[in-house]
Amino acid sequence: MRKIDFNERVSLEKDICRTQAAFYEMAAYDGCDIHKFSDMYLNSRFCLNRMETKYSSFQREDARTCLEFIYPEIGTPEQMPFNVKKDVIFNPDVAYWIGYTYYQLFCETGVHGKFLSVKVPFSQLLLNYPAHHTLDEEYSTDKLCSYYGLIKNDFYKSYSQYLDNGYCAII
Repeated sequence: MRKIDFNERVSLEKDICRTQAAFYEMAAYDGCDIHKFSDMYLNSRFCLNRMETKYSSFQREDARTCLEFIYPEIGTPEQMPFNVKKDVIFNPDVAYWIGYTYYQLFCETGVHGKFLSVKVPFSQLLLNYPAHHTLDEEYSTDKLCSYYGLIKNDFYKSYSQYLDNGYCAII
């Protein structure tokens, strides 16, 4: 088996971040209370066994298909009191960023969603949105890790050095 290089692995992980972000965004459009959705999703079997696993076809699936498997586990917006005001939805752009960031933190730290939901609560992550959504992802997660006492795994420590040394510019 060939060894995957930094850029390939990071590219694949960013694709999976975008998948998770897309179904967070769609859940907002569906009228979910994203705080409740996020907490329930991060503690779901789908999250652990389909997204936070070495390989699953769901990791690069479209958002609606993922939600067709997530909603039966955690409940649909119609089945649960997700959103009291049906005419108001959570900002889909913010929902996208939160979904993306939770998965990126999983990739970079190895901390599973059910533990991230405790260590980096939704309400706290939401407070970081205004300052972080325009930052480079690596810098943003560096700051989030320092805020919440998370430690990046060896791969991402090496990747940060790889970026800092300019090796990626040589390729």
